[in-house]
Amino acid sequence: AQQAVRVLEAKWKTKVVQGTQASYGSMPIMPLPNGDNLTPLDAAKVMGYLGTKSITAFLLITPINNTPKLCVRCSCQIYTSIADWVRLGDVINDLGGSYSAMGVVATMLYGGGKKKNDSEPMIT
Repeated sequence: AQQAVRVLEAKWKTKVVQGTQASYGSMPIMPLPNGDNLTPLDAAKVMGYLGTKSITAFLLITPINNTPKLCVRCSCQIYTSIADWVRLGDVINDLGGSYSAMGVVATMLYGGGKKKNDSEPMIT
């Protein structure tokens, strides 16, 4: 977990929410760069986008200094490697902070389109 935190802090120039390894154990929460004042829908959009890149991640909105911030909860388990955190860091950086602009992915995955009936796919 400490290595994942170091990788993401360096890539995103943010600090782990819980402060110390004793506080986060194997589940650090890391703010995304430029993730201020976003919504749960933005979190869903990013999770959907990451899914298209074969990355499973849980994103949440966490208040930091009275500002809601988009964060990722890192599940640092025996089956995750440093390469996984490097890739997550790179994919998030590739977005350039445009977390709200991924409407098509979120709409396809989480609804919001129009259906003619329940047997037809979502139309966006």
